[in-house]
Parts: sequence; C-alpha cells; structure tokens
Amino acid sequence: MDTEPITAWRTAAAATHSALTLARPGPAVVVATGAQARAQVFLLASLRPAEPVTVVGRDHAAACATAALHLAGRTTDSIKAAVYEARPPCTAAPGRPARSSVATGSPRAPM
Repeated sequence: MDTEPITAWRTAAAATHSALTLARPGPAVVVATGAQARAQVFLLASLRPAEPVTVVGRDHAAACATAALHLAGRTTDSIKAAVYEARPPCTAAPGRPARSSVATGSPRAPM
C-alpha cells in the first residue's frame, strides 16, 4: 500500500484545520507544490472557495498546477509578497522544511 497519499491528506487536513481555526477569513498562502500542498489547496477550495489562495513553489509550472486546484488560486514567485498579501500570517504544521506549510488570514485576537 502506498502510504504517501494517506499521510499527505492527514497532515494537510490537520494543518488546514489548524490554520482556519487560528486565523480570520482571508487570503491563504501555500508554500510548496508537493502532495501535501496539493491536498491543502484542495481542502481550502472545498472549505473556503471564494477566498484567494496563492501558491509559491520553486517550480513555477508545478505551482500553477497546484493553484489550479482552487477556483481563486494564483501563483507568485515571491514568498515574501505572498505572505504580505495574506496579512499577518498564521502558519500551521509545516511538513518537512521547505516542502509545505500553509498561512491564512490574520491571527484572531485573544479572547
């Protein structure tokens, strides 16, 4: 059994849930184009279809393909620009370094 897809979906679900719980609605940033990143973009498309998602990756063609999984998906070459656009980011559960993380909206104010 190939466990990579199962691990990618499980990790993406946990990261996406955490980010959406901790952040206000708004633009999201996914930094990576691997299996977990694709799962995160797909989940964001299902949960927040109207909110833009920017995908940043080393391979522009892969970033475009990953962004295409979301109706409001787009790409940029600059991580800094993407995160700035997403307002103060809330990151959750990065996979391996430089492989995948998600940032979305601004942190919620303390209660």
